[in-house]
Amino acid sequence: MKLFDTLRMKKIRLGPYPDQIKILVCGPTLYELCHLGHARVLYFYDLMTRYFIYKGFHTMTVVTITDIDPKISAKAIGVGNSTQGVSDKFMIELLHDMSLLQIGRSFL
Repeated sequence: MKLFDTLRMKKIRLGPYPDQIKILVCGPTLYELCHLGHARVLYFYDLMTRYFIYKGFHTMTVVTITDIDPKISAKAIGVGNSTQGVSDKFMIELLHDMSLLQIGRSFL
């Protein structure tokens, strides 16, 4: 399978392992409820992962979630909570939203 590499500006063959694909997704920063933009990114990579599985590839998709950030610290001060409390609250909301949208079952 080939994908277009925007850095090289050409199609490249996936590899070096012909049946294995690893995907790294920059996920949201947990200081607010998720919005449509977060859902779009997660949905896109969920579709990609499902497609690769359908085509017989072994996939590993990792979604990074930022739980330490100045925005989270500011939110915590504003609501009188710890940064851990703010991150935990919005992580629960993120997982709930993803579950409702049936996003991520292929990589969670």
